[in-house]
Amino acid sequence: MYIGAADLCAAPYAVDRFDGGELTVGSLKISEYLACARPVLATRAARMEDLVSGGAYGLLVDNDEAAYRQVWRNLLGTGPLREIEQRIFRDLMDGTLRRRLAVVRWSESAAMLAGVAGEVLRDTRWSAKTTTVRSWQ
Repeated sequence: MYIGAADLCAAPYAVDRFDGGELTVGSLKISEYLACARPVLATRAARMEDLVSGGAYGLLVDNDEAAYRQVWRNLLGTGPLREIEQRIFRDLMDGTLRRRLAVVRWSESAAMLAGVAGEVLRDTRWSAKTTTVRSWQ
């Protein structure tokens, strides 16, 4: 409910705190924002650029006060955000975001994890220590 009420959703990350200064993990937060057709303000990093499609689904910014200040000054009014919102909505409806794996349904994630866990459990030779886990199946 709160995400849908926002004009712009922020995903600030201190990229310099990640190994090698590069943010390589996905951000579930950004996928959730996109699933709600909300424009994203994300820290400039390769993975974030991929998720927001090089800026098509939001704005990329260095994670410092001056950069955020400049973004807010340039965003007086919501016209540019509405254009981004419409693009996100269109790409949600036609499946583009799902094909790009920027938005994944919870049911798909759960099914994938259950499949992997089941495969590993079937393929693992159980020791005496795992007897309780085996009986749980």
